[in-house]
Amino acid sequence: YLFLGNPGTGKTTVARRMGTMYKALGLLPDDTVVDCAASDLITGYTGQAGKKTKEMLQKARGGVLFIDEAYQLDPSRGGSYMAEVVDELVKGLTSPEFQGKILVILAGYDQDMVRMLGTNPGLKSRFTERVHFQNLTPTAVVELLLACLKRRKMELAFAADLDCGQKLLSMAVQLVNSNEFGNGRDVNTWVDMTYREVANRSASLRRVKGG
Repeated sequence: YLFLGNPGTGKTTVARRMGTMYKALGLLPDDTVVDCAASDLITGYTGQAGKKTKEMLQKARGGVLFIDEAYQLDPSRGGSYMAEVVDELVKGLTSPEFQGKILVILAGYDQDMVRMLGTNPGLKSRFTERVHFQNLTPTAVVELLLACLKRRKMELAFAADLDCGQKLLSMAVQLVNSNEFGNGRDVNTWVDMTYREVANRSASLRRVKGG
């Protein structure tokens, strides 16, 4: 599979679910997901990148191998050693050792991934399934924020306060329209900042009451 989209759109999360789904369907014996970046497959020594790639395939055999930032497999971006990585991937996906025994997912930016696939016809022919991950909308940002806060035991009580809800949506619009919006990653940062602020205010209140 190719998972195409910007950072923070849920590609890694869905990859983990894919492992669970494929095991439940009986297509893979294990739901283990081995997660790495393309840059993790190179060592800086000739001949070692291919060996490390095969080791990663063996580690994920029976489950899922998720390679993030896979656009770096393009030698013009990731360096000449990436050609070794690509050659080993192409060979591994058709070898009896791995064929039908592993699910490999490459993830990255849409256009960069298209260019990367163009560097090796064999790679392009083996990754024909594409899933596009859209950026979060302001409404989705608010829904994710509230869900994350709830997991932190910090539910916002403004169901009857329409003005408060509109202010929150307005803040989400500003976030979505900001430069280099990081989708779920930025929402997680928002949650962490909120958690710290609540914790600091709670500590201040306890000190005042204690005094």
